[in-house]
Amino acid sequence: MTLPRPVLDRVSPPEDGEDWIRIDLPAGRQHLDAREAFAYVRARSQSSDYERIRRQRCVVAGLAQQADARRLLTAFPRIAGAARRNVSTDIPRRVLPDLIRLVAGVDRRRVLSLGFTPPDYTTGFVGPGYPVPDIPAIRAATRTAISGAAARGARNLGGEVCG
Repeated sequence: MTLPRPVLDRVSPPEDGEDWIRIDLPAGRQHLDAREAFAYVRARSQSSDYERIRRQRCVVAGLAQQADARRLLTAFPRIAGAARRNVSTDIPRRVLPDLIRLVAGVDRRRVLSLGFTPPDYTTGFVGPGYPVPDIPAIRAATRTAISGAAARGARNLGGEVCG
């Protein structure tokens, strides 16, 4: 991955009883092992929740780009078990075949993730820091992304450019 900013933090471990993870990554091209990637997406003491969300999207996008059918099939039992333990939905089972067909038709190289987060997509805040969405800005960014301009660079749409 190409990290746009350095990350220095200490995060709780993925499993109870394990040591906390210290992460100190400079900006630039990095190869992250599993624990570093975990810490990278969890780090937040020197940034905001929104910055953490951007990092999470970048890691998920990187994983999706590396995925291939053989690796996914080999790992399917572990993935299914983790999903069973951690994911719930109210999507009816009868629509799953349609969703699977839809996902199968997605070109992973053309997926763009937009984070509608402050400050680019808000008009202000209410209460104890709840962002008020800027609906016209969200619609404009979505139109631009759908029209194909996003392929020229997500940064000018408020998204994180990952590498």
